[in-house]
Amino acid sequence: MERNQRNHIEGKFGQGKVKYNLKKIMAKISDTTESWIAGIFFVMNILKLSKDFLCLFLTRLTSVLFQKKQTYFQYTNLLMTS
Repeated sequence: MERNQRNHIEGKFGQGKVKYNLKKIMAKISDTTESWIAGIFFVMNILKLSKDFLCLFLTRLTSVLFQKKQTYFQYTNLLMTS
């Protein structure tokens, strides 16, 4: 379990270096560098949460719409057979 978590964390650092330019931080003071890194990881977390929320919302929306569509077809079939 520990190894899997470590790989996931290292993967996130790699993603930050490639996609969010963590490797191009040019701050001269260590506090500023740490602030930039924290800010980038904060944005990465916000983006992940927004993607998760969007997926959850769309999943629920499609299930509700499909359920309504299914009840509509059941209702029309009931009317046609009567």
